[in-house]
Amino acid sequence: MTESENPAGQGGGSRETAVDAASDTHLTGPGSACKDLSDAHAAELAASAIPLDVAEAHGVYTAVTRDGLPEWVRWLDDVHGDAIYPVLCYPMTEPDGSETGQVKPAAGSVVDADGNVMKYVSPVGDKSPQLVVVREVENPVGVIIAEGVKQALALAAHAPPGWAIYRICGITGWVRNGVPTKYLRVVRGLDVVIVPDADAATKRAVYDGAAMLGEACEVRRAMSVKFVRVAGFGNTGIDDVLGGCADDDERGELILDLLDAASDKPAKSQPKALTAAQRREKEADKAATRLAAQRRLDERPVIHVGEDRAVVIDRLDEVLHERFDGRSLFRHGDALGHLTVEAKGPVVAVASQGVFADLVAKAAITVEGDGRDDGNGCRHAHAWPDKNSLAAVESRYRTYVPLDGVSAVPLVREDGSVVTESGYDVATRHYVHLSDELAGLSVPEHPSAAEVEAARSLLVEDLFGDFLLKDRADVAHAVAALITPLVRSLLPTSPGFAVNGLQAGVGKGLLLHVLSTVVAGVNPSLAMLPGNEDEMRKSLTALLHSGATSVFFDETSEIDSAVLNGFITAESWSDRRLGVTERIEMPNKSVVVFAGNNIAIIGDAARRMVQIRLHTNNPNPESRTGFRHSDLKVWVADHRCELLAACLTLIRAWFDAGRPVPSHAARMGSFERWQDVLSGILSVAGIDGLLEGWFEQRAAADTEGQHWSAHLRWLADHYGDDEFTARTAASDLCFDEDAEYPPGLENLSEKSSSAARELGKAWSKQADRWRPNGLRIVRTAEGQGGRMKWRIEEFDTAVGGPAATTAQVPAPVERATPAPKMPAEAGRPMPVITDLDGGVA
Repeated sequence: MTESENPAGQGGGSRETAVDAASDTHLTGPGSACKDLSDAHAAELAASAIPLDVAEAHGVYTAVTRDGLPEWVRWLDDVHGDAIYPVLCYPMTEPDGSETGQVKPAAGSVVDADGNVMKYVSPVGDKSPQLVVVREVENPVGVIIAEGVKQALALAAHAPPGWAIYRICGITGWVRNGVPTKYLRVVRGLDVVIVPDADAATKRAVYDGAAMLGEACEVRRAMSVKFVRVAGFGNTGIDDVLGGCADDDERGELILDLLDAASDKPAKSQPKALTAAQRREKEADKAATRLAAQRRLDERPVIHVGEDRAVVIDRLDEVLHERFDGRSLFRHGDALGHLTVEAKGPVVAVASQGVFADLVAKAAITVEGDGRDDGNGCRHAHAWPDKNSLAAVESRYRTYVPLDGVSAVPLVREDGSVVTESGYDVATRHYVHLSDELAGLSVPEHPSAAEVEAARSLLVEDLFGDFLLKDRADVAHAVAALITPLVRSLLPTSPGFAVNGLQAGVGKGLLLHVLSTVVAGVNPSLAMLPGNEDEMRKSLTALLHSGATSVFFDETSEIDSAVLNGFITAESWSDRRLGVTERIEMPNKSVVVFAGNNIAIIGDAARRMVQIRLHTNNPNPESRTGFRHSDLKVWVADHRCELLAACLTLIRAWFDAGRPVPSHAARMGSFERWQDVLSGILSVAGIDGLLEGWFEQRAAADTEGQHWSAHLRWLADHYGDDEFTARTAASDLCFDEDAEYPPGLENLSEKSSSAARELGKAWSKQADRWRPNGLRIVRTAEGQGGRMKWRIEEFDTAVGGPAATTAQVPAPVERATPAPKMPAEAGRPMPVITDLDGGVA
């Protein structure tokens, strides 16, 4: 990816800047005994498949003060102040031992002269990175040259040990004044594999830069030169691809596959070069952006911060609205949200103290008069508004444009029109950021039958045709998972989607990758469900806070979370803001997708999930051949624009047909609007099967529900219409070898003193709830001694309610003959259950 460098000659000063780093661990800078990473930076590296030990071995650390920065980049603190922190620092060494490096300041904090956000900053001139050593090997089998700092570190962690690895910072970072770096001598006599980012397939400059590097390696007598073609779009890097793997074994296997498949060209075909007119237009756009940025600085109003505070606060509020409202500042989650567009798309975060101060500096010149007249009026010294004034301005977040989320795909408005341009959309209250490959996306306003059929065929056959989808319902659900994010702003709620594989190798990871690529524009981050409810709550709140509208969880074995259940059915989400006691409320426009093999969908989660089942009778499904596309990931990335256009064509066809809603055999509670819209769209497209067999699927996936159904059947067979107590049932369960226990109470026989109470509590949570087998347990009356009595009822479809009787009462069970199931100990009589059931209602 292209990485900007700092202006030359900026540095100096000795001021130490204090930064609010409450969310970070203790951090130190270079020269300390230990160079630490903040939790956030460690997580960022982990998402790029860079383990902590690899980062530490390469000296990567987080700086939170000026003194912690490398000397060559301390000018950032002088120019931009606290806004740059925390800074992720990458020390580097060239083959001759000379030191260089790169740093990554806080997102959006550093802007170049053209108004472009600088993601990375490097030294300039001869000190800038050229061909940085990542892994030196004695007698290497070959050399890998990777574009990008994280890409190279990810390869260092997972590439075969015989390969030497070097990094270039930008596809032309190895050139100095038009001359290839002298360090390329390291490739002499060796096989070379160059790893550019995925945009080598779409950007001529990247393709040409990689090809020129290959030619330069050949000049330095490399044995051979090949290129790894990274599957993806935009500037997806090898670190993104490796981060999307399930584990280190898969990462190592993938690198071997990529090395074996390396080609003699950076991409299948050379991207078209810009025409002379397009180059002139691009240069004109850059010049206009640069001029506009300069004018904004020149035209900043002067605000005297020593005036009446009410006047100062009003004026600051006014200039911030004029400059940033609806562009980078929004009301999001009952707070002032700051939006930045990163390489992987837009991200929203609460405007921190440093970011807010930076925005104020860009919007106004704040001064404080000294009262002396120098002949040209009063002289003024630059001064910050006081903290209370800044806090008062920030407290007016409710007056900013509301933001419900960010989207990497076009959204459909209530009237059926489609958002096809990047920026804030008032109708959907979303910020839409469309990547370069979506330029020119067009959707027919009145799709013809032929256009609808072509769109249906592209999705059902070309995209999903090779997946082992179990039946037509699963095909319909896969298409629905693509369409739902496009219409999500029209829906109050959306069910979760569970990509449920029968076994390893059926393609659930590939299907998750396809869905994420199309609807989110990135490889799935492959987050796993948090292990406890508190972490689940924090994770979901953070996701909404970032503006995410598509959320992916991989390697899911069980979905059983009250927090997650509430999140999926919530139109808005209320939680405590992370790090403070204040509560926030955010609109919930997310679509959540899970993937795993034989996922157990427990209890209430089952009615919130739409399954996409992958099924096979082949014991080795990964050995299949004869696919439509030799590399589906590459095909999807190359055809993302067409796939989204196909989805939008089906949506437009539904609107054009008058938005018909098919009749439903049964309703999906809490998601009725979703069911109406998606069934209508798919029906017009000729895709049948939505929610077909959903109740049966739901029951099959709910293992806990199956145990409850079996337990209620045992009670019905054992007691018929008779009333019973928990004490009686607990005793009978212990004496019946064929008894079915409630889930979680399989060891009930060992709880001699509390069995009745445990059983009564479990029944209380299930009281009056019908199970799929048509049975439920109900309280009837309080018996002798305060014991609660229970009875089993059976649903009668003829009357739409409980039947008059459920089952015939069997003959009394002889309890003396069977051996007890309780553990026996020598010399100790079998315990007698004496606990009362009373009060367990």
